[in-house]
Amino acid sequence: MTRVTNQTGFTLIELLVALAIMGIVSVMAFGGLRSVITAQSTTDESALRLAELQRGWNIIQRDIEQSINRPIRDEYGDIGPAIIGDKDSGALTITRTGYPNPLKLRRSALMRVSYEIDEGSLYRVHWSAIDGASDEQARDIELITQVEEMEITFLAPDGTWADEWPQARIEANSIGLQPK
Repeated sequence: MTRVTNQTGFTLIELLVALAIMGIVSVMAFGGLRSVITAQSTTDESALRLAELQRGWNIIQRDIEQSINRPIRDEYGDIGPAIIGDKDSGALTITRTGYPNPLKLRRSALMRVSYEIDEGSLYRVHWSAIDGASDEQARDIELITQVEEMEITFLAPDGTWADEWPQARIEANSIGLQPK
């Protein structure tokens, strides 16, 4: 007597082959997911860095566009130039206009602004008073991080490029003195 049984199901070998294939597909999917996550984090870091650079350069551009040739007086009353720049130190100091006054206080619309590199960051230092301003009145903002150096060159009125500003003859003329 023969018995016919209709058995359905998978053999052990079929199950092992299916598990092996699923394991390989899972490893490949995890590798792809990991590379997507790594690419996303790199893109996010780059986007944050780009946003920081754009914000910093926009502030610098706005300050330079609003700079004016107005000499200052230091805390001792000595006359100083409106713009000071040095290629070696990478520092730039300017007098600018456009200092907002929403409360309509009795004060100047001028501001003294300086850009300096300190401990790998570019800082914007500003004084609300341009004459007699001291370091105690200075307020600084970190603009851009991971800065190694800043190079500044100036276009002189005679069409030549200078590494520092003011040049001796220009400084004397800008404050109404004759060069020696």
